[in-house]
Amino acid sequence: SAASDVYKRQVYAKLLWPVPAQELKEALQGADIRITIEQNYQAQFAGLVTQKTGLFFDYEVVKYNGRPMSLSEILDALRKIALGQSPKRTVLKHGH
Repeated sequence: SAASDVYKRQVYAKLLWPVPAQELKEALQGADIRITIEQNYQAQFAGLVTQKTGLFFDYEVVKYNGRPMSLSEILDALRKIALGQSPKRTVLKHGH
């Protein structure tokens, strides 16, 4: 299904500085769709990755109300992206 195709690759950066630019570029370069999921308003890590690698993200899923992200709201956002029913930026609001 379209939704399951979204979950093919995940990159989790443990080291933020210095930015592992070459490793991130290699991991993200072949992706058809790049999605960042971040716990801040500006998707700051995506901006840093773009600055250091030249690669852009197609979608941002962010939450900035101080509450943790739930698995169900992340999966819902990813399903909408996979089905072409999502804006470029999704703000998660569960728990506000």
